[in-house]
Amino acid sequence: MIEKKLVERLRNKEQAAWKEFYEFYSSHLTYVCMRYIKGQEDVRDILQNSFIKIYHSINKFEYKGAGSLKAWITRLLINESLKFLRDTATLESSVSSDELPSIEDEIEEPLFDDIPESEI
Repeated sequence: MIEKKLVERLRNKEQAAWKEFYEFYSSHLTYVCMRYIKGQEDVRDILQNSFIKIYHSINKFEYKGAGSLKAWITRLLINESLKFLRDTATLESSVSSDELPSIEDEIEEPLFDDIPESEI
């Protein structure tokens, strides 16, 4: 019931409700975000973006029982984290360019025209 009342207060944009919401869920969301993102600055940015999205989309949230709010905001945060990872992903090669063979180092394949038929 506490969660349902909190959702109603959040929908009414009560400033005290948003403060309670932040204080209650921020540590959980930080922990979840840190499971996906390494940098502290990036974690803070993702948390901020997630809280903004929660603020703007709280009216779309459907209360389905105890724990549904926590599940919804956790899913939203994970989606934000994955979006961040997709947007910042770079292809990393496990082989350095120094280890790659140069064209001159490649062995030339013999021409079959130079080999007599009897040897083939």
